[in-house]
Amino acid sequence: MGIYSFTLPDIPPKGKGTSPGGRQAAFSFRDVLSIDALKQLYSPTFLVFVAGLLLISIPFAVYFPYAPVFFKAAGMENPAFKMTFGQMSEVIFLLCMPWFFRKLGIKWVLIMGLVAWAVRYGLFALGAPDTVVWMMIVGILLHGACYDFVYVASQVYIDTNATPPIRAQGQGLFVMISYGVGQGLGTIIGGKIFNSIMNGPDGQSLEQWQMFWTIPLIFAVVVSLMFAFGFREKVVVTNTAATH
Repeated sequence: MGIYSFTLPDIPPKGKGTSPGGRQAAFSFRDVLSIDALKQLYSPTFLVFVAGLLLISIPFAVYFPYAPVFFKAAGMENPAFKMTFGQMSEVIFLLCMPWFFRKLGIKWVLIMGLVAWAVRYGLFALGAPDTVVWMMIVGILLHGACYDFVYVASQVYIDTNATPPIRAQGQGLFVMISYGVGQGLGTIIGGKIFNSIMNGPDGQSLEQWQMFWTIPLIFAVVVSLMFAFGFREKVVVTNTAATH
């Protein structure tokens, strides 16, 4: 794939422009920091969007490292295979997204994704003490809504609110906030929570796992409420033709 990429045509990003000599404008540190994207997209609602994306990425970082350990402790058979159900559900929810966008709008699609995180961790917490496998499976199947309705929808929100020259910066900002800072913090915080709770002399009990999943559950509920009351902006699709 890497070798094949060298055969593709050279198509610079729309926002790069050209210098007076006809050459493509040089890449700058301003591009790295997404200054232009922040300047154009800035609003109180956008700050809520950024804060929500950052904060929900913290409990997201808990799922993949600790869910397999939890399923194994609960006695689930072949947990690695069952976790692939989440990736399968991504395809289904992704195909359904246009319908949800038309019927509900971007705000409620994002809120549905945030609530899906709370429901998932709630199912894990409720199902932990008695090893209720169906709750765990439903929690896995919610991965499509958790990921698509938050992360893919966030990319759509940025793309439709940014003009072509700063769209690449906007998407870079999204990656830095969610996969960079958010999940980086989530990895650190999740590790500290795990080490503080799973420290019993008899190893990891299912009651300890219930307590463990309750923390990201509360986190997801708080972020959902913050988004529900703070995110008010309606998406205005950028008129691409008008920018040329």
